[in-house]
Amino acid sequence: MKRTVVVSSILASLLLILPILTHADPVVTQDLAFIDNRPADDPFGRTGLNLNLTIKATDAGGSSALPNGSVTATSSNSAFPFGQPISVPLNAVYPIINGAEFTRNNIRITPSQFPDVTGNYTFTVTNTSSQSVTSTSHNLDKPEVISLPTNLAFSDQSTTPTFTFTDPNPTSMGDLVLNRKYQVEILTYDPPKTLLISSGILTSPSYTVPVNTLTPGVNYIFRAISWDFDPADYSGAPLHSNGENRAIAYATFPPVPIFSCVGFESPMDSGPVKVKKNRVLPLKANLVNGDGNTIIGTDIFSPPVLHVDWVSTGGSTAIDVTEEALPAGQGTSGNQFVFTSDGIWQFNLMTKNYSAPGTYTISMITGDSLEYGINPYCTATFVVE
Repeated sequence: MKRTVVVSSILASLLLILPILTHADPVVTQDLAFIDNRPADDPFGRTGLNLNLTIKATDAGGSSALPNGSVTATSSNSAFPFGQPISVPLNAVYPIINGAEFTRNNIRITPSQFPDVTGNYTFTVTNTSSQSVTSTSHNLDKPEVISLPTNLAFSDQSTTPTFTFTDPNPTSMGDLVLNRKYQVEILTYDPPKTLLISSGILTSPSYTVPVNTLTPGVNYIFRAISWDFDPADYSGAPLHSNGENRAIAYATFPPVPIFSCVGFESPMDSGPVKVKKNRVLPLKANLVNGDGNTIIGTDIFSPPVLHVDWVSTGGSTAIDVTEEALPAGQGTSGNQFVFTSDGIWQFNLMTKNYSAPGTYTISMITGDSLEYGINPYCTATFVVE
């Protein structure tokens, strides 16, 4: 009888201890749902217009409790054009102590789909102990396309330069009541390209790097950001960010060399080419450095690549259709130009996949914006009627 009592007491003690061995649910620190506009030479490969869903959280279980967990999101919009729930993967670019950031930033959209992606997004964060918490974003209801930042520049090449950029259209929101703000982020150049420091929200596109941030002789990525914030939706911020739209451009520090594109050569240099059936368009150009020397194939690691935008007949918004490009002979399936024995960069573009009526603008852009830039681009157009 005494043994039974003792065993029962031990079991009761263990039951009292067990809750202490568990930990609290994840804690959401911020959620975001916004329209993201990124350049064709984005070093992370997230180009064009996308819906961005992001959530940040911490967990008492430590640094592995969330990265090894899962996150999903669900839209309140019944017309949402993509499958749900939406998987939101870990974003290793933004490490968080005892937590993690999760981002889905490759949901490609067009302005015509804005009405279908508005609304609230409910995130579900689950840790490795199968503990979950939900958080519902602000109402994304004022989508627009912000112009990409331009004229990215550094005051000098010291470890405390002032980084500036231009907002081409700071009042582009039109009838939308939004506040335009800015931000600068500095990331490590070498993989995995993690965040080093963020400026926070700025009232002008200028940021002086604090002391003891940069190391001499080390390369960095500077990210120039324009934001639209909705002042009418501020009550839930910063937990539920009221950011509606964002545009990003990148610069490397120290700055990378900039090459000029000379071309395209005939017949692509004499105005829009009319295309009625499948046709092969020869795109030939040269790259020249600041000293006037031609850049050949062995001078760069990443060959220039093709970029194609399409504007429908009667439309005004350019849509990235580069993924539909088909090479014929010269050029690769990765849309890279080939440096030929004739001493030129060439891509033979088949128009087979471009049958929708409208104007197509072809550009030769850098294959790696962290290795070199191209300014100005070589461009040409063709029209499908």
